Amino acid sequence: MSGAARLAAAGWLAAAVLASAGVGRACPRRVVLDLDPIGDFDDLSALWVAAVSPELDLAGVVVTSGDPETSERAAARALAVVGRDELRIHRGVTPPAERPALNYWSQFPARDYEDFPELSRFSEGVSFTPDRQAGVDFYLETALASQAGVSIVTGSSLTTLAAALREADRRGVGDAFRAGVACVLVSGGDFRTAEWNVFADVPAAREVLASGIPIYQFGGEDEPKSRLHHAERARLWSAETPLTWTLQDFYRLYHAGNDPTAPYVPILYDVHPLAFLIEGERAARFEPMAVSVDDTGHLVRGPGTPNLMSRIPGSGGDLVDWILARLDLREPPAAAHLEAIRRLAASAAAPPPGLAPALDAASALLRAPAPPDAATARAKLAALGEQLAGLGELAPDARRHLELAQKFLLGDPRPDAWRDPYTDGYIRMRLLWMRASHVSKRKLAAVLALGALALLAVAHLRGRRRAAAGRVA
Repeated sequence: MSGAARLAAAGWLAAAVLASAGVGRACPRRVVLDLDPIGDFDDLSALWVAAVSPELDLAGVVVTSGDPETSERAAARALAVVGRDELRIHRGVTPPAERPALNYWSQFPARDYEDFPELSRFSEGVSFTPDRQAGVDFYLETALASQAGVSIVTGSSLTTLAAALREADRRGVGDAFRAGVACVLVSGGDFRTAEWNVFADVPAAREVLASGIPIYQFGGEDEPKSRLHHAERARLWSAETPLTWTLQDFYRLYHAGNDPTAPYVPILYDVHPLAFLIEGERAARFEPMAVSVDDTGHLVRGPGTPNLMSRIPGSGGDLVDWILARLDLREPPAAAHLEAIRRLAASAAAPPPGLAPALDAASALLRAPAPPDAATARAKLAALGEQLAGLGELAPDARRHLELAQKFLLGDPRPDAWRDPYTDGYIRMRLLWMRASHVSKRKLAAVLALGALALLAVAHLRGRRRAAAGRVA
């Protein structure tokens, strides 16, 4: 199936560049992603959707994380899979350790499973050197250099963006920076619960809300969600591409995740802003609001001039088909891997003369109106492979890109494929067990506490009796 057919299969057609009602200027499709790629399943999914979507121009990635090294390695692994390792990954500002005086997890008591994800293992063994340019400087450089402006999509706390606002003011370019940031699309923020990305840095959220930049708030816990249930995961795993295998590796570390209503079912929060940039109001509709942030991280509606566009509940709540179609794209990552070989050839001292024609012939496969037959594709890719030895020490990297390009184009079946055991029925039983265990632990703690009080009371009474007996004697 061609790339266009895969996009149409989700029932969506790419819309024109979005003109945002009530804001007065467009949200450009040149994007900076500010994520915590090891924080949850949706961060990594958003990174992949941004990297493979031909409508978007991904300028770079900023990592705002309490564990930046692990998150950077996770982002590097994800980008390498889809041939986008030319993209720069910039270290953002670590969110503050001090949090609001609210027990965040008490909002979701059923989440106390003692079965949390092991997502940090995803980046084990990945070699990565972070970009020398810090996230704040990258923000300033990108926004100030972009004539049409840039859209910032945040799936993490707003710590780095708030620091960039302060740094722009310090350098005397605050107005120019704010003009260069055409839109901030915030994955998070809630009115009834304290959502993590706001809760993690309340002062930063307040700074961004007061910045005058057009802001789109997509909600988190208090909104309809796009969940990846067993049937949808089975569709994704059956694609058998390097991306879907890597996403499966990530999922198998997921364990119970962080959803009280459906453990083992990832929620794809952070992909929603990207769908909005591409599909416009088909993905989400908004209303202007005047909003502040209270001391515990809740959004609060109030009077006054609107300072953000808040997603209307229920609009574009279920984007699963759209997301699955994006994660199953074959041609964009294959083309990215071939382009990576072209970059390696350009940096070689004396590339073989037959390499450029072989690359052109392989790239032409991706521009054909109909998918090539497997034999033709293998022959052209094999001809390209014969030329890579002439790249010398760059040849191993070039062969890796060629191998991945072929797997995207022709599929990557594995005879020992893992079977996802977390069916809806299993999850219902597991959830009942988790809740029962949770309740039992609370009851046990209560019984032990009452027992301890009873023992203290008995000891106290005995002490009084002994004292009274002593006085009588």
